[in-house]
Amino acid sequence: MQQLQLREMLGSMQILYMLLVLGIILCLITYILHWKVGSGDTVLLVGHNGAGKTTLLLQLEQRGACKGTVTSMKESVGVIKREKIERQLRVVDVPGHPRISKGIFVRHCDRAKAIVFLVDSIDFMVQKDQVAEHLYDVLASRTISSRKVPVLLAANKVDCGAKAHSVEFIRKRLEKALDQLCVTRADVDAEGGEGKVLSKVERPFSFAGLAMYGSQVTTASCSALHGDIREVVHWLSQHG
Repeated sequence: MQQLQLREMLGSMQILYMLLVLGIILCLITYILHWKVGSGDTVLLVGHNGAGKTTLLLQLEQRGACKGTVTSMKESVGVIKREKIERQLRVVDVPGHPRISKGIFVRHCDRAKAIVFLVDSIDFMVQKDQVAEHLYDVLASRTISSRKVPVLLAANKVDCGAKAHSVEFIRKRLEKALDQLCVTRADVDAEGGEGKVLSKVERPFSFAGLAMYGSQVTTASCSALHGDIREVVHWLSQHG
């Protein structure tokens, strides 16, 4: 009789133990999935020097726009204050200087909820190769690609008429440049563990092809200086 009771007790303990382990596993899976899909609290403003990142930051904070180009050697941090964006989001303006940009980007990318990659639509062709390299680094990041952080490719200064290139023109030129970079940087990135998601994309490279692997790149136009950032705000309201 005592042996039977002992067996029943042990059986009940085993069931409880298994349920406890199963509960812990489910919690871990839920946490990992939540962490992977852009679950941070920060919007990163990234782009080359002069693209208008600081001006966009001021507009998102509703502090008005600054006149002229502001070159900074360290990041600027603020909070987005827009009616259409319900959640309070931290925003980081990552300096565009190539010597310091990557280090600051890496420091903040594990908290990234979304990335706005700003391009100067006037000087784009002059800076195309540097812009493509910069965008490649963002998309090739293991942290960004594994967490599937969405990226907005925003063409700024589109209000400047014929001098400004359209966002569609910029998209096509960057896709072509990124296609070449996927070849020239493949071996180097493989050694460092970066660029895996880019190497999977069917050639020729396209943002649509990249989306098949969970890395979404959307395009938009804006004029940060004149406060026309409606497309950016709309995108942030969906992904922020």
